[in-house]
Amino acid sequence: MSILPAGCDKCIWDLTDDLRLAALSIEESKSGLLSVSSGAAAHRHVNEINSTIYLLKTKLSERENQYVLRKIQINSAENTMKSLLSDVEELAERETQASRKGQLAQKESMDTINHATQLAEQAHDLRDKIQEINNKMLYYGEEQELSPEEISEKLMLAQKMLEEIRHRRPFLTQRELVDEEADEAYECRCIQFLESHTSASLVGPGEDLEPQGNIWPKQPIRNIQSYLELICSLRESFRTI
Repeated sequence: MSILPAGCDKCIWDLTDDLRLAALSIEESKSGLLSVSSGAAAHRHVNEINSTIYLLKTKLSERENQYVLRKIQINSAENTMKSLLSDVEELAERETQASRKGQLAQKESMDTINHATQLAEQAHDLRDKIQEINNKMLYYGEEQELSPEEISEKLMLAQKMLEEIRHRRPFLTQRELVDEEADEAYECRCIQFLESHTSASLVGPGEDLEPQGNIWPKQPIRNIQSYLELICSLRESFRTI
């Protein structure tokens, strides 16, 4: 066994201290490296979290915008529905009023037609009476040997009487009433016609679309006019005898 010099102990202790310091430096370096590595990882993790938060905020903002838009659409749909319900109620009320007016117009039309029928019957009775007077006049003319001038004179008298009847009350009033009711019946039928087609009622095949409510009530007046023309023609024929 060799004996070391006295100065080697100090070298060994110095070397040991250097090794210990180197080990400490290595540990510190390792700790520093670990800190740097952990810091970089943490920084990356923070960046990832920030990116995720930004993405979530973007999506949340989009959802909020969609929610606001959907809310606006729902409010608009509610307003539209309220407006439609109001229109439906108004149309139902108009349909009810139109139905009432139609029933009233139908009743007035039937009353006018019945009145016109009565006037027509009166006109036919008047025609029969005029014809009876004419037949009696011819009969008594033959029996009493009346001249054509006398017969013509009596016909003129009958025509004058008929004209007076035509312009007297209540016939004149009835004539004005007939004209007025004829016009009203025509207007009522026109209104009823328009309302029935507005409410989508179907017209059957072959039906006439032109309302004819103004023809029948004026017929009695025309009959009276034709009777006057008949008397005039009879008077002219007797003049030529």
